[in-house]
Amino acid sequence: MPNTSLKGTNSRRFSQIHVCALMFLLTIISVSVTAEESADNKPFNKLDVVLDNPFDMPFERADINLLNWQHWPYSRYASHHPTEFVSMAIIYADREALALEENSNDPLDLRSLKITLAQEQIVTLEEALKGIQMKGFAIMHGGKLAFETYGQGMQKQNIQLLQSSSKTFTGMLIYKLASEGKLDLTANVKEYLPDLNAGVFDGSTLQHMLDMQVGFPDFGSYNKAGDLGYLSEVYMGLKPKVLGVTQRSTLAFIRQFQKPVFAPGTEFTYVDMNTQVLAMIAERVTEKPYAQLIEETFWLPLQARYDAAIAVDEDGHAGASWGLAITGSVLHCW
Repeated sequence: MPNTSLKGTNSRRFSQIHVCALMFLLTIISVSVTAEESADNKPFNKLDVVLDNPFDMPFERADINLLNWQHWPYSRYASHHPTEFVSMAIIYADREALALEENSNDPLDLRSLKITLAQEQIVTLEEALKGIQMKGFAIMHGGKLAFETYGQGMQKQNIQLLQSSSKTFTGMLIYKLASEGKLDLTANVKEYLPDLNAGVFDGSTLQHMLDMQVGFPDFGSYNKAGDLGYLSEVYMGLKPKVLGVTQRSTLAFIRQFQKPVFAPGTEFTYVDMNTQVLAMIAERVTEKPYAQLIEETFWLPLQARYDAAIAVDEDGHAGASWGLAITGSVLHCW
């Protein structure tokens, strides 16, 4: 009679080896991170952002991708070509707006102004601006444009990404809606977004959000893969789809925070999500998309001559905390 027990044992061991090998393979597949391909169709070699590039480092357009486009030197190009890297909605200008009145006589003698730099080097204002790779510089005097110059391939009609300065417009919009009685700054976010489903805002008012005093944890670095700051930019669309993120959804990221780490109003923590949710509230109470709100509240009253743009995620939510791109001429009107 054959020894079936040994045969069965060997079979079980053989099966266990296959199962272990399969589990190991699946584990490797499940934890692997696949980055989006860059503009030249080559995958990213690393996920951490390189920040120590030389000031004058040369580069080609094909070198720019979602991992480096926010950082020097690539931002010299990317920040005034943001529509090449992220999805954006147009903020329309006033098509009948008149051109800014200019004073061509150089009343402040800025063309001949001399500036002393290090090592006693004396240069003109335009040379100094070129030396620091300034993209745009303008001075208003007596209600007229007295000086204007552009560099790095930027022209007056080009939009420039404002990054976190975008929050300023959201704050002004919220206060305007409050002054019109459409918002109560002492109200909780749930009164306006009952379907938000993010417990981190429990007990927080709109004023807490404006003051960055909602109980979010420390987001850490925005340049180190794995930190919450980095991950937030993946969800919002500033970085490639990595770390298991399959959809650019600000709302999906916010809903991961179900419990505040401190009582509202007791600490300050700078988190983009406050501004993101404030923009959602503005859209809800006005029943208008954020781009239209910025257009009607600021661009048309300012008689802006050139269109602007605002980044949007795959849910259509505006990147109100980082994604507003405008021309310098809008600031002239301010």
